[in-house]
Amino acid sequence: MASFIQQGRQKQAAASIDGPSSGPSADWGRRVSGRQQSGAMSSSSGLLAEELQCSVCLDVFTDPVSTPCGHNFCKSCLNQCWNNSQECYCPFCKETFRKRPDLKINTALRQVVQLFQKKSKSEVLCDVCEERKHKALKSCLLCQASYCETHLEFHHKIYLKRHKLLDPVKNMKNYICQKHERPLELFCRDDQTRVCVFCTDGDHKTHNIVPLEKESEAKKTQLMKTQKDVQQMILDRIKKIQDIEYFAELRKARLVKTQKDMQQMVQDRIRKIQDIRHSAKLRKARLVKTQKDMQQMVQDRIRKIQDIRHSAKLRKKSTEREKAANVELFSDLMRSIERCQAELLEMMEEKQKAAEKQEEKLIHELEQEITELKMRSTEMDHLLHTEDHLQLLQIDPSLCSPPHTRNWPEISMNTDVSVETLRRALTRLQETLDQKLSQTVLMRMQQYADSADDDTERRAAEDPGQNQENSRHQIFSRTQKSSADETTERRAADDPGQNQEDSRHQSLSRTQKKKHRARESSQC
Repeated sequence: MASFIQQGRQKQAAASIDGPSSGPSADWGRRVSGRQQSGAMSSSSGLLAEELQCSVCLDVFTDPVSTPCGHNFCKSCLNQCWNNSQECYCPFCKETFRKRPDLKINTALRQVVQLFQKKSKSEVLCDVCEERKHKALKSCLLCQASYCETHLEFHHKIYLKRHKLLDPVKNMKNYICQKHERPLELFCRDDQTRVCVFCTDGDHKTHNIVPLEKESEAKKTQLMKTQKDVQQMILDRIKKIQDIEYFAELRKARLVKTQKDMQQMVQDRIRKIQDIRHSAKLRKARLVKTQKDMQQMVQDRIRKIQDIRHSAKLRKKSTEREKAANVELFSDLMRSIERCQAELLEMMEEKQKAAEKQEEKLIHELEQEITELKMRSTEMDHLLHTEDHLQLLQIDPSLCSPPHTRNWPEISMNTDVSVETLRRALTRLQETLDQKLSQTVLMRMQQYADSADDDTERRAAEDPGQNQENSRHQIFSRTQKSSADETTERRAADDPGQNQEDSRHQSLSRTQKKKHRARESSQC
């Protein structure tokens, strides 16, 4: 250790006289490279400084502005010139401006100036240059100064070659021992600090001292190992990133597949909704048709009620006419047929009541059906105007078809007034009538009947409406006659003796009808 320190002292002493020794070729190469780099950098730096120099204050631009003639100045310098002068002109080319220009900062030029100033602060300048400082090429620890290419020539002389030259440093104090003012060329591993040669005789005498270059190499080795570890960590993290990206791609693929599945599900549900709407539309159409059918059924039943009431009126009128005709017919025979008349009237009243009860029952049933059909029509109308397709699909299928009702067209009202009792009574009285009625009375009745037929034809020609009414009455009468004839023929086939009695009864009925028509004609 002592020999190493002594050796260091000898090197330091020799360096103070001649500077550090090195091979001629290496020294020549360093000098050439240093000169080239220093020359290029100093010349470029100088030219840039000249371009960024204000011609008024001869300093680097501060808030540079441009005049209309194209020259650049500091904003404060140009304003000061114009404020002290009666007219505005360019300080460089003396061009005069009629109107004071509106000065705006040249942002691009200001950024260049800021970059130049930042670079100038980080550069180390030559300590020997007096007027314009050039960039330093090397720094000497023994001289404690930095030199440009020109002033570095002295350190290439033989007596200064042993000086310790470093790359340019800004703060030389960090490289000089503050106690002995000698270069810090050694490193104390115990205190982990740099020391000079003279420090090894004092506080660091027994410490582990090594050259700064050796410690630097050890640090470099450690840094290289750390760098490898860092690079391995980088590789591990890159692999981790790749794994993450791989799993991200897998997840993305799954998401894409899930998205496609969801889109397919959405399409399926859209088609389902369309099918439901189509089904609802078809069911709505069926409901409309069913509603129309039910409305038609209501109209048919209303017409049926009207027909029944009309038939009842006709039957009632026919009954009244028949009653009046029978009363008038038997007025001349009251003493002989009072009992038959009473029986006949009682029988007809009973049938009338029975018929009215039946009519009321039928009308009540029809009105109930109308009420039920109207309620169903109202319900279907509510369903037709609803927007709830699910409710429309959940209705009872029976609503889409007409309800089961009674077949009313097959039901008819019998307006015929049965006079079977009268017929039997008149048959029994036929012999009495034949004896009591003279031939003259029969002839007069025939005359009245013929006159009534002629009068009826005349009135039919004069009144078409009455003709239509009479036609309906005649059709009704013919229907009754046909029904009576069929009944008579059937009974004749069953009882030949009854056939003769019915023949006499028919003859008497015709005679009564003719007499009745004659009386109607005379009344008109």
